Amino acid sequence: MDLSAESQKEIRLELETILASQAFCRSRRCSRFLRFVVEKALAGEAEALKERTLALALFGLPADADLERDSSVRVCASEVRKRLAAYYSSAGSGGAWRIELPVGSYVPVFHRAAAEASGEDNVAAVSIGNSAGSVHSGSRVLSVSAIGLALLALWLSFRSSPDAILRFWQPAVSSRGGVEILVASPLPHAAAPAGGLDTAVPEARDRTPGVSQAAAVAEIMHYLRSRGARVKIGDYRELRPAEVPDRTIIVLGASVFRGPHSWLERAPVRLRIDENGQPFFVSETGEMWPKKESSGRTSYCVICRILPENSQPFMVIVGGLEARASEAAARQIVRSASLARLLRDAGAGWERKNLAILAEVDLGAPEPAVRPVMVRLW
Repeated sequence: MDLSAESQKEIRLELETILASQAFCRSRRCSRFLRFVVEKALAGEAEALKERTLALALFGLPADADLERDSSVRVCASEVRKRLAAYYSSAGSGGAWRIELPVGSYVPVFHRAAAEASGEDNVAAVSIGNSAGSVHSGSRVLSVSAIGLALLALWLSFRSSPDAILRFWQPAVSSRGGVEILVASPLPHAAAPAGGLDTAVPEARDRTPGVSQAAAVAEIMHYLRSRGARVKIGDYRELRPAEVPDRTIIVLGASVFRGPHSWLERAPVRLRIDENGQPFFVSETGEMWPKKESSGRTSYCVICRILPENSQPFMVIVGGLEARASEAAARQIVRSASLARLLRDAGAGWERKNLAILAEVDLGAPEPAVRPVMVRLW
């Protein structure tokens, strides 16, 4: 079918709503980027949405700029994706159409929101290879140039070390009841330490905890759906694991470690609050993180993978002392090579036991570095 003038009008209305939202209104650069790529796609100029074109049009770089060194376009596109994820994860967001920016592409894709909400596969997506009025419908269509390239990039990232990531997520993928992702509140004490986020890039500095955690949810959801899992976002306040034994539960946010949850009773890492109200992690041997000598840019995160037992479902918990630490760790567990590095000291048969990884996160870079500090099985 054709993308009608009315549909284009609805997409532009959705664009304006997004740009006026909390996720975008404070970032002029991300707003300008999203408006530019959406308008170009609707005008039938999607083929022009290349990194160099955007570098010239939006960032004022010279025509011979070294884009291997200057990552302005890639960083901004990544931030736009995260802000879109934050917008659509908030209650009541979204109109007749949903706007997405696939990973690995600068071409936006437009989905009919009604079809997605009903779980139908009849989702219309603008293809890079066609004019602005051309869409595909019927079974879910993957545009060879836009979504196809994104999925190829995703597949290549998984391919580098597939065994670990497949074993890590197999219980979730095979869950009969699907997967539910819950977002716990960030730790109220975990403000950025002196010299912390202020040393990071501007776009990272103005990112709220809500945006960071929503971006992490989007990363996990994207991977699991690519494996065929049914995924939905639930309400952490209604967490009752014993009531959903056939469902996988994923919890993002360190405040989950503060609750009296039975599934964490034997975990080798616990969250504590010191006399100054600052959170820290402590192991069963009494070792604590962060260390006194830790850099102001350094934070810590714990990843727990808990196997189903009795009425308890399979669970994955990711919680950092700061929201950006949680986000960074969540990104690692859905990337093959990164997850393999986190599991390098886990030993043989780790997938048959409960697992806890404590990782150090360097928040001083646009893409925080995550390094395993301790790996424990129980």
